Amino acid sequence: MKSVENLGERIIIPRELLKSKVMNEFYKTSENITELKLKIMDNKELSSNRGVIKYFKLDEEVIKKDLALHGIKLKGNKEGALIKQEQKISENLSYRVIEVGERWNQAGEWINFFFMLGRFIQQEKEINFFVNYLNRTIPSLLISMGIIDEYYSELNRKGFSNINNISDKFVVGDEISYLNDDGKWYKTKVVEVTELSYMPKYFNPYLIIRGIFNGENTNISVPHKDWAKRIRMGGVVSGSPGRSQRVYLNDRISEVIASRYSNKLVSQLKMRSKINVNLIGWGVDKKVRDFRNKIQFSDNKGSFLITDYLYLDNDNESNYVNVHMVASDRSDINQDSNSVSIFVGAKNGMNLKEHRSKRNVYITSRIRENYYEDTKLLINYLTQSSILTKKQKINKLDDFYDYLQKFNIEIPKGVEIYVF
Repeated sequence: MKSVENLGERIIIPRELLKSKVMNEFYKTSENITELKLKIMDNKELSSNRGVIKYFKLDEEVIKKDLALHGIKLKGNKEGALIKQEQKISENLSYRVIEVGERWNQAGEWINFFFMLGRFIQQEKEINFFVNYLNRTIPSLLISMGIIDEYYSELNRKGFSNINNISDKFVVGDEISYLNDDGKWYKTKVVEVTELSYMPKYFNPYLIIRGIFNGENTNISVPHKDWAKRIRMGGVVSGSPGRSQRVYLNDRISEVIASRYSNKLVSQLKMRSKINVNLIGWGVDKKVRDFRNKIQFSDNKGSFLITDYLYLDNDNESNYVNVHMVASDRSDINQDSNSVSIFVGAKNGMNLKEHRSKRNVYITSRIRENYYEDTKLLINYLTQSSILTKKQKINKLDDFYDYLQKFNIEIPKGVEIYVF
């Protein structure tokens, strides 16, 4: 890997600028290089400095090592969800590449289209969409974000008491993390979910959980009003069986979710994850990780990154998860049949079809090798397995067109879609 010194032309940023008061504040409040870049991009003086622009276009590892040589450390070294201040506000969806010196651009119609396709699919109970475009990875991420955006909006729109509440999904046998009175998290198991008629309504239901505390098996009753504070799914367990098992949690969720929806939603999400999306395809894991911190979006609610929405189940960034990654045929099947399965590539749609759910999206790219052969096999399979009549398929596409018209969005050139 190239260092700053051997790049041929030494990139020099004045030391007083690199260690200025504003930069020092950015270092203290930035979790990683991506977040540092975002702060610099919104500072007129820094974002117009040619030396700063060249420096922050270097490889992130080079930047981190060079900063370390000058005794500069960031707040953290986390690559997942970013906590940051609100950035540029835009009435329409905009985007910018996360490179110092880049400016905001109006999002192309294809970006809006795929985001809204995800929102539409989330509203359907059962559907299969075939999508053909020039790219597979970016549309899959935009559709995933649209699905999750619509799900979060549904929770806020309908109210938490009028829908299938996330917090009511605990069942006997669930392993959960419990925050004890000593301020530490412990591994426990649900032994009963019960209503106590003699207790006030907001206390019910109760979770009866069992864990080892002070060397003894102990049952603890947790009223519903305390679940958001004391109950979590996930976490890294330490300690051996037969002794109290401490749990180390990182339940951080981007503050963007709270600002775009509500604090109450965040407390519900932290308590128990819900898999909204299965992202399916050989090598899709690496492609998602390579891309997710490279573009920032903005709309009338504020700005956001892909990492503000997508929390992968093989990440250590947070114990909250909403995306199940299926990168090979050895990946476990997600048992939640209400998740949307997005197959990235025609061949993956065939070879990994055991991960199908009630709602499926198949994304192909016609610039891929063997596209025509693989796509023909996939379309034949979807045609034969479809339970919809020709008229039903047409009606469902018409419903989608009408939905897009509400937002003045057209199907972009280069995009082919079919319903099966």
